[in-house]
Amino acid sequence: MSKKLSNDQIKAIIDTMVIVVDSREKVNFHIIDAFDKYGITWVEEKLESGDYTAYVPQNPYLGVDEWIDLRDELCIERKACCDEIIQNLTRNKERFCREFERSTADIPILIEDSFENAVKGNYRSQVTPKAFLGALFSFCDENDTFFYFMEDKKHSALWIYDMLKYRVRNKLKDL
Repeated sequence: MSKKLSNDQIKAIIDTMVIVVDSREKVNFHIIDAFDKYGITWVEEKLESGDYTAYVPQNPYLGVDEWIDLRDELCIERKACCDEIIQNLTRNKERFCREFERSTADIPILIEDSFENAVKGNYRSQVTPKAFLGALFSFCDENDTFFYFMEDKKHSALWIYDMLKYRVRNKLKDL
């Protein structure tokens, strides 16, 4: 891409974006169904990091001379509830840490639960809210990432899509 792209060109390129869903991702029908409902193209593949990422296929007609692949730049890790992230921060911490250590990508963590539940201990685990949130904040600081609580999981798919879309958009604007 040699000349600056117009907003219309950027929009057309973003419309060709493909969300990659990790083949090991479980109980994500609400996300896949939403992708389908909103006409978001997706494929299932094994990802080395995270549960969702994206790419834009090569399309010289639109001004995309080579693939734009976010696998090494942005991968979203989704957790279905507080209990799942607590498990990752306690029993499965070594494996969870290795996933972040081996990746060059930014890996934000989407937690499909409310911050209120985290603060009040409204989850099955016996880990105290103070210990849970301390472990979560520390993990994010140590791994240069962040987390986002999504109280209503029906919005998760659009959050994932927008995180990826705006990374692609900003890459296209910087070309």
